Amino acid sequence: MEKEVLSDKQIIEYLNDNFISIKVDTEVDEKVASEYKMRGLPAIYFLKEDSSVLNYRRGYVEAKELLYMLKFVKTESFKQMSYNDFIKQN
Repeated sequence: MEKEVLSDKQIIEYLNDNFISIKVDTEVDEKVASEYKMRGLPAIYFLKEDSSVLNYRRGYVEAKELLYMLKFVKTESFKQMSYNDFIKQN
């Protein structure tokens, strides 16, 4: 996923403009992995300002879908609709 999705120019730009991104090596940073119950890699976690989990997705995600997910979170559309409804509108 890192080579194919997280290297996509559009993904990089959107992440850099709208998110604070971190990469956790679950074998090295076991405390963080344990705190967020990180299992089944790869995984994408969206955290609130207080570090609590807003949502997460385990498994491989294509670049197009990741961009939808990022926009869904950034626009706070999750407060008004489901992710599937958001996809249908975009």
